[in-house]
Amino acid sequence: MLELNEEGDEISGYKQNLWKIKEEKSIKNSIFELYSRLYYKKNYDEKNIFRQKVEIVLNSTVWCFQIMSLLWIPSLPVKGWSETMVIWEAIGYFKLDNACLELGLVSECFFISILSTFIISLVIMILVFMIYRSYNIPEFTFRIVKLFFYLWTLFLIIPSMELLTIFLKYNFWPQKYVSEYKNNNEIGKFEISTLYQILVAFTMIINFPLFIFHTEFSGEIRHFMSCKKINAKAHSKIDKNTAIFTYFSPVIYAIFAKDYIVYLQIFISIISSLLAIETLMYLPYFSLYSNCIVILKIFIVAFVAFSFLLGYLADNSLAISLIAILLGPLLGAFIVRLVSNLLNKTNIPGSLSGIISQYDLEKAFRSALCKNDTENKDQIVYMFEAFFIKNILNRGKLQIIWITNYCFYTLRDESLAKIKLSKARSIFDWDLEINYQEYLCNQNILIACLGENTQFSNYFQKLNMIKREDKKMCLNSLKFLNEMVSPNPDLNKLKRHLSVVSDKILLLNKEYSQLTAKYPNMRESLSLYASYTRNIIYDVEKSTLLDYKLKSLDKFIDTSMNDSKDFSYFNENNAILMFSTEEENFGYCFFGNEKAAEIFKLPLSEIIGNNVLNFIHPHYRNEVKKVASSYIWSTSSSEINFVEGFFWHAPSAGLLECVGKIAITSMNTLFVGLIVFKLKPVNHQIAWLTENREICCYTDNFPKMIKKSYINLAGCNISNLFSDLKEDLQLFIPYHLSNLEKETVIIIGYYNFYTMKMPYAILTSDYEEIKKWKNEAFSQEIHLQNLQESNSLCLISSRENTLFNFESQNQEDIYIDSKMNLYQSNDECYSDASNKLLSEKGDDQDKPNKSEYPVHDKYTDSIKKSSRSTNILHIAFGLTVIYN
Repeated sequence: MLELNEEGDEISGYKQNLWKIKEEKSIKNSIFELYSRLYYKKNYDEKNIFRQKVEIVLNSTVWCFQIMSLLWIPSLPVKGWSETMVIWEAIGYFKLDNACLELGLVSECFFISILSTFIISLVIMILVFMIYRSYNIPEFTFRIVKLFFYLWTLFLIIPSMELLTIFLKYNFWPQKYVSEYKNNNEIGKFEISTLYQILVAFTMIINFPLFIFHTEFSGEIRHFMSCKKINAKAHSKIDKNTAIFTYFSPVIYAIFAKDYIVYLQIFISIISSLLAIETLMYLPYFSLYSNCIVILKIFIVAFVAFSFLLGYLADNSLAISLIAILLGPLLGAFIVRLVSNLLNKTNIPGSLSGIISQYDLEKAFRSALCKNDTENKDQIVYMFEAFFIKNILNRGKLQIIWITNYCFYTLRDESLAKIKLSKARSIFDWDLEINYQEYLCNQNILIACLGENTQFSNYFQKLNMIKREDKKMCLNSLKFLNEMVSPNPDLNKLKRHLSVVSDKILLLNKEYSQLTAKYPNMRESLSLYASYTRNIIYDVEKSTLLDYKLKSLDKFIDTSMNDSKDFSYFNENNAILMFSTEEENFGYCFFGNEKAAEIFKLPLSEIIGNNVLNFIHPHYRNEVKKVASSYIWSTSSSEINFVEGFFWHAPSAGLLECVGKIAITSMNTLFVGLIVFKLKPVNHQIAWLTENREICCYTDNFPKMIKKSYINLAGCNISNLFSDLKEDLQLFIPYHLSNLEKETVIIIGYYNFYTMKMPYAILTSDYEEIKKWKNEAFSQEIHLQNLQESNSLCLISSRENTLFNFESQNQEDIYIDSKMNLYQSNDECYSDASNKLLSEKGDDQDKPNKSEYPVHDKYTDSIKKSSRSTNILHIAFGLTVIYN
């Protein structure tokens, strides 16, 4: 079915990566896998919320006191400092190097600082190597490493960086005393050899990436987990900037504090103020609690730094303590109130005005994403897509990660998540956190495989990979035989070909066995495996067993033929087409099964390689392509069920009324569509019409039913075929036709496909169907049901290709004329997109009367009860419905 070149590199024009199942391991992915096993959890226990709150308070308190201890030195030139210094000395003991100096353990602290970095670096390298080579690593190993990482970043990073810098400083610029610590320690305690100096410099360099990796890779950015993980956040942008500030502050203190303590205080006060303001702007955490704690800790440092400056300028150490102690709580209360007000904005925006960056976009929709809002999923997905299209020069991967997680965890649609995530591959970003989160999304989607369409696409990829390997084995077997019968056989070539054949046979044996075990009801893979065992490896017993399974499967397929509601991709009675949805190859069909060939009455070779749009009548083809192309990006569901039916048109089979479903998914970097369908069991014949009621196409038995099978009805006006048919035939009203053997009625109606009104004529002689059509509300009811099940979101202007949300105060008095213009009883209908009166587009004489196309009372009542938050207009079959 699929053509391969000699090496199997291309299949029907598609690159080999279409069939690639698994990406090769890289060092970067191994590092990502290590950190995911250290920090990432698929779920969290809500009972641990209190523990998480205590943990974030502890982290913030230790960090706050450690940074504050950098604001003073024992010889601070302020009056009365010796009387008030005891308060700050107590705070300074949160920095362990001060405690070590007090206990006389300078050398021990020095070696602990170097040894801790060496151990962490060595452990990470070993673990990355083991993951890269796919060794099994016990889980308790990761728990120990995680705990060690946590203690190192919390208690050791600041004091070790300060201590190591002081060691380097006083070895390059010798002094008599080390004045950064209490009691003016003698320089002899800090003298080290050249080798140790190199080791210290190397340790300080290594500490930076280790600390940044921990900051970026330990975060939880899934909105889905906001209620279970108290420190879950949208991004680590603020935390990374804080980590850089944390890393370099003790270094700057060790170098400049002795002579330039005031400048150091100015530096810390300014940087911490900027960090606090930045945190207040972004509010990176999902919870009010975490945002308040993080902003408070940074503001406290800034506030204390400014207090030291004021005390220095006033030459009064008492001012330092009084300002920090008295005004601190007031500042904290103000910050909590401010953050609370900012986070309480829960309304979903109706436009992108004011949203400049991806961070603004996330803040605007954070409430809906954290609450796992599915009622407004159409608007959420559309607005993210609109922002992505709008910001061509400012596209970020994070917005893709956020919407991918929403589709995967909240909507439970892994195919849609794969499509959203695939756009990230077109954007290059240096940010390690973003690449790490992309890796996590990709891994979770690959592992989940929730939907049947994803399972079928995986089956399809695996089967074609096996076919490629099978062909390579056969080609090398032929080459081996050709070399054997040649006049001068080359022994090296024979060995090489034989080795390839042997390896491929072992591989195929394993792959065929696994595939048929995982998908036991797929006839094609069973048939290929049976042929392989019978003709290649001559395993008679195995091939006999597989033949028996094939016969049993055929019996099962025969018994399930009449199930019209079974749209499984793994049911051989269903026709399946798989096609590209890429813009340059849209509709290109690269897979079809025998059932599809049977329905279209064409050889399978004429379907594969063809375009699925060629099986849609040319009158509707362009509109279908346009709607389908835009649907892929704007939809909030990867699957559409056509329970009431849809239509194919094949010259060999005529118009085909079918039922089924269409799904979209992604195969690595390619977007594909899957259509599973079968003929709809009906008792009528149908013809599609133009706006002038000329016949476009019709089902095979339509001419026979009206005794005109001897002529081609295409282009004929439906009114001219029946002498007793009125010109002003009303929609959806059955009219009896005379001069026919059986009682036959004709119904003229419209089928709505997004922006298209598709007129049709139905002929039926079935008593039950005629009885249904005579019921007034039957046509409205069945077509309203069609709309609800087709995921039709809104009216899209075919002329401007723009999306409108139509709002009106009087919902029951909106009408549509023959030119698809909208009117209200007061001639005003506003559009959110253009903010102009649509009634200006039409002439007065073209406006319909108020009695034309009324909304049926039965549906008006149900529409009023709807709780949708946006007004979205659906138009179908002369019936106008506004969802409120």
